[in-house]
Amino acid sequence: TNLLGPVLAGQKVVITAGSRGVDSKAEVLRSLSEAVKAKGAEPVILPAMGSHGGGSAAGQVAVLEHLGINSTTVGAPIHDRLEPLKIADTEGLPVYADQAAVEADHIILVNRIKEHTEFIGAIESGLIKMAVVGLGRIAGAGVMHQLAVRISYARAIQSIAQALFSNLRILGGIAILEDKTNKFRRLEAIPQEAVFEREPELLRESRPYHA
Repeated sequence: TNLLGPVLAGQKVVITAGSRGVDSKAEVLRSLSEAVKAKGAEPVILPAMGSHGGGSAAGQVAVLEHLGINSTTVGAPIHDRLEPLKIADTEGLPVYADQAAVEADHIILVNRIKEHTEFIGAIESGLIKMAVVGLGRIAGAGVMHQLAVRISYARAIQSIAQALFSNLRILGGIAILEDKTNKFRRLEAIPQEAVFEREPELLRESRPYHA
């Protein structure tokens, strides 16, 4: 898929970078940044995490730095502010997204797809959870945990993610899949409209590698 097809010169493209150490993540982010710049657009890396780094803007930039992700290694500036905005409601709770994501012309979710340690569902750790915790950041993570107590993690993540996908300009995602030694195995670019259908399939594909 040509994920960057809709990107035009002069536009701002927010790319998520989570707090987990994922083999090859810096290289994936750099390649994506270069591809965005080749279209004349401006990539920005969003530290996409909930309470990690003390839940502060500077702390989260430092978490990425620790993983070898900075403006030099990925060829794009790292967003260094933390500004949650309420963009919708779901199940009676607010849905938050960082101002950088709200103002972006396009958003690309980047994450590894694998099983989560805390809950089991058709989606676990991947692009959809990255949208909820990554774009919502500490405020989004708080609402996710609150809602999970009421309706389960899997349903809470689905519900909040649907609201985010409906209200933000998410182009799609880059799924990173690993082998048994947690080394990079392959990438898959997934357009926005296919993420909810494709991610459970990729989770099933990943399971034997993380058994």
